Parts: sequence; structure tokens; C-alpha cells
Amino acid sequence: MGEQGETPPVPKPAATVMLIRDVEGDEGIEVFLVQRHGKIGFMGGMHVFPGGKVCDDDRSADLRARVEDMDALAAHDVWGEGFDGDDALALALAAVRETFEEAGVLLGSAVPDRATLERARGRLLGGEPFSALLGELGARLSLSLLTPFSRWITPDSEPARFDTAFYVARAPLGQRAEHDQREVVGGDWFTPGVALEALERGEIRLAPPTSRTLQDLAETASVDAAVALAGSRRPPLIAPLIREIGDELVLIYPGDPDHPMREQTLAGPTRRVLRKL
Repeated sequence: MGEQGETPPVPKPAATVMLIRDVEGDEGIEVFLVQRHGKIGFMGGMHVFPGGKVCDDDRSADLRARVEDMDALAAHDVWGEGFDGDDALALALAAVRETFEEAGVLLGSAVPDRATLERARGRLLGGEPFSALLGELGARLSLSLLTPFSRWITPDSEPARFDTAFYVARAPLGQRAEHDQREVVGGDWFTPGVALEALERGEIRLAPPTSRTLQDLAETASVDAAVALAGSRRPPLIAPLIREIGDELVLIYPGDPDHPMREQTLAGPTRRVLRKL
């Protein structure tokens, strides 16, 4: 955590995607989680949804020209204070790019064969602009494949802070999700319940936004239900605080008596003990 009295860093805009699919022959869903490299400073070693911060190319005219359904942008301009329509588009495009980088799945149309996709992904990871690669592939991006789900802002006491748009997206048929073997060292499909049980057993590590989102997804019986849940509401803004209370380090959510945001944006308890001091 940052030192007391320091001005907290300004959160950087970022995006993450819950890529989900129906459980074959059963009720429920699976979500794709990747494990971040242990040497990465932010969330190193944790299992997370594919995602990352917005980059310059996400705001470029060339990348925006690859969007096939710009009329769907209105459904994305829902993030509230700090994000206008241009920001909403950049967040959505960052979400698509990061899903391709970290999970190998391209959310769009005219998607080429697997071998061509893998070569393009390698070039993207090597630093080539996403917009240029899409132009070569002839692929188009689709905003309608992403549904805004929630917005999380890293606590003000953390040295690295992000203002992250969470999306839910149906895993496209004919594509296989695989981790990138660079920033992430593993990737697999989990039902939300199995992931949360693995967390309790200490088998995997999940950041609070990830575990809390998995709890929401665990209550949905299908991909259609998860997408419908996201589409039925304005994405809740969750800006937790980390505070020392007695001999405990506590995560405090909006709506708690000790949080300046009076409106509760998450159902259930408004605080969570992270650890004993």
C-alpha cells in the first residue's frame, strides 16, 4: 500500500473480459481464467480474466474503422463519470484486443482460420499494431459481442491503480481459448463455483474483484442468463477502500458506514477482512 498522506496515483483506464460458455450437458457456465506471471508487479501469480490497460492504438481511427457495428456504441456509453462515448469505445476495443492477446479469441466476424489467427497473435504480442493486423486479416470487430458488466476502481492506497471496465462475452464457436505463455503462464475453463472452491483451498489466488464477479456469475444458469443480467442494469461502480481497523486489514465497499460513497453498489456485506495485522 502507499504511504499515508501521499496523493494516490490516478487510475489508468483498463478493460477485462469474462469469456463464458455453457457447460456441456449440464446447467451452468464456465469462465476462462488466465494465471498471470509471478514476476509481474500487478496481481502477479493470480488467476484473472483476460484484460489490461487501454493503449494508444485502442483510440486510433484505424482501429475504429475495423468496427462493423458502430451503432452498438450507445449500449457501451454507460460507465458514468470520467468516461464519455469516446472513452467507452476505447475501453471496448481494449477489451477485444486483450482477449485476443491473452486468450487467443477474436471477438468479431470474418475471423480467419486458426493457424492464421495464431500467426497474427504472435505478431501482436511482438508489438505490431492491432489495427494493422486486422486490416491484413480482413477481420471486423463487433461491439455487440461485449456486454458491460461492472466497473472497478483500485483502492487509493495501492501503488498501481486501474479504472477497469468488466465485460461479459459469449465464447465464439470455432475458436479455442489458450493463454499467451508470456504475461500469463496458464489458462483454463472453470465453473465459478469450482474456482471459488479452489480459492478457499488455497490452490489458486484471486483478487477481490475477480472473486466477487465469480460469485455473481455463479448465480446464473446459462450464458444467456449471464448476458441478460449484465444487460438489465447499469454497470455498478465499485471503488473499494483498504483500511486498517483494529488488528485487521479490511476491504470496504460503497455503502459501508466507513465509505464516503453512501450508495451500496454490491449486494451482501459491505466489508471483507483481508488479513490479520
